[in-house]
Amino acid sequence: MAASMFMRPHLRFSSFCSASTIRCCPKSPISTYHRRWTHKMAQQELVEEQALSFYRRKNYYPVKIGEVFNGRYQVIAKLGYGGYSTVWLARDNRTKEYKTLKITVQTDNVLRNSTPPVVNEVKMLKHLKLAAEEREETNHPALKFLRLADEILELDNPETGDHHYCIVSRPQGNSIRTLQDQFPGGILPRIIVKTIVHQLIIGLNWLHTCGGVVHTGNFSSSISLPVNRVLTMIDILPQNILISIDNDSIGLKEVEEQETKDPSVPIITRDGNGTECGIVYRSRSTRLELAGHPVLTDFGQMRLLDDGEFSDWWMPDLYRAPEILLQLPWSCPVDMWSVGIMVSLHGLQHMTFKLRVVELTVFTRFSN
Repeated sequence: MAASMFMRPHLRFSSFCSASTIRCCPKSPISTYHRRWTHKMAQQELVEEQALSFYRRKNYYPVKIGEVFNGRYQVIAKLGYGGYSTVWLARDNRTKEYKTLKITVQTDNVLRNSTPPVVNEVKMLKHLKLAAEEREETNHPALKFLRLADEILELDNPETGDHHYCIVSRPQGNSIRTLQDQFPGGILPRIIVKTIVHQLIIGLNWLHTCGGVVHTGNFSSSISLPVNRVLTMIDILPQNILISIDNDSIGLKEVEEQETKDPSVPIITRDGNGTECGIVYRSRSTRLELAGHPVLTDFGQMRLLDDGEFSDWWMPDLYRAPEILLQLPWSCPVDMWSVGIMVSLHGLQHMTFKLRVVELTVFTRFSN
């Protein structure tokens, strides 16, 4: 059964809603999911995103379960976190559908001549939405393999006044990395790998030929935390490829039921000096469902092809494409290299070993 889960992708395409930016101030939390607001003291225990080495409380938006954004998106539970955002399950009170809210860190204190991944991702999502509309391809089959935005909100932090983005999108399931854990040695059957790669290439082809972008990213940080709870800024890897689910997914319903029966308790954490580090929630896990197709996410390191060929030092350190290592002009083909490396890393290890030897040799040569 597992081997056939990607063989028949759903043929029902979701509508590609507008991703225009809307500034809004969230309403006060309501009590639908929170009848208990008791705070749990956790002395000297850093929780979730607080454990990240570069965590700063003021950078994160203080989301509260039950909070309503833009008068319609009611937060149900926390799903994950990372260095640049937290992700929440919400219900659209207008359509009664589930949505995910990716709420970014503050975007005010940006270094000169630097574009943070969260800002670039918002820029790329708007660009892709416009590209699809101009080409009248909002229902193009390839778009179901890409996680695009339904709507993008701008939030004002009630504590600091800083600005944050809230990316509203259709919920997706667990990652391909989680799927790997269901197989001996983490190696997926060949038929599943072939199907995943085939569908990813369809999505990438649309990005290259219609969207006018290159997906590739680089490791600005390396975070080693439990799978499914962390959203890292990485390239085309299993952690960034999710399995699609229906909006009436059992897993999403279970999360909402769990939150209703046993509401998440806001946790106050303190450092070794007793100073309050902030209030956070623990993420809730979702059921692994095996009935969907792969969906490519994380557009924080995407590049516009309008800028021409690139020649800068890019991509993850150990997985750079040959043309980048040789300081040659590069473009869309580096995404194909990334797909190949993903398959190699999680299957044929010998290719990765050779790659590291080659990169070390080339890097040393250029360094000298």
